[in-house]
Amino acid sequence: MKRAFFNTLGFLFLSLTSFSQENKINLNLSADIYSLHLWRGFANGNAPSIQPCIEFSTGRLTLGGWAAYAINGSYSEIDIYAGFNMKNLKFSVFDYFMPETNGKKNSFFDFKNKTTKHTIDVIVEYDAENFPLRILASNFVYGDDRHALTSKNMYSTYLEFAYKMNISGKKTEFIAALTPHESYYSNKINLVMTGIKIKDEIKITSDIKIPVKAFLMLNPYTENIYFNLGICL
Repeated sequence: MKRAFFNTLGFLFLSLTSFSQENKINLNLSADIYSLHLWRGFANGNAPSIQPCIEFSTGRLTLGGWAAYAINGSYSEIDIYAGFNMKNLKFSVFDYFMPETNGKKNSFFDFKNKTTKHTIDVIVEYDAENFPLRILASNFVYGDDRHALTSKNMYSTYLEFAYKMNISGKKTEFIAALTPHESYYSNKINLVMTGIKIKDEIKITSDIKIPVKAFLMLNPYTENIYFNLGICL
């Protein structure tokens, strides 16, 4: 698996270089700060999260790295991802690396299926052009997605549906998500996330505006509710 990982990275780099011969490479650096790191119905960590990102894009291809660090050390994550855009469809592959935070050594280069802290996620997202609907389908295909009793991969599946609106000039999404079988998200088919996402801007001066995001999220399965606020730099 380690060889496959580096072969894939090499292939993506060569693809990016090949695309760049006909298209300009764009580099984007960003850093977001959230009151809490929320993801697919769960809170990761118990403190504000700093989330830096670096992304290269050319034509329809993107390649990037993203991370999340709770300021009290309760959670850390580093992801490498690649995406391909095709009109209203986006295909992505993410390598989530989430080491434990108790001081135990977790080698980044450990890709053994029974011990690795990597999780490979394949995602397809459809964002309708003439209808306010966004659909995301995700499936874990390898890695740290193991059943607690059998240690076998669960191939966790996550399906998310979002209805998009513009309310008072603010981009708003009403979201519902489910898992269709026992998985990382639930012990059976369940609705695992409902919520409202709102994007807005804080005007500092006539030329400076800071994007802000608010997210009210309820997990019907765990019966937990969270409210999150973030700024994007």
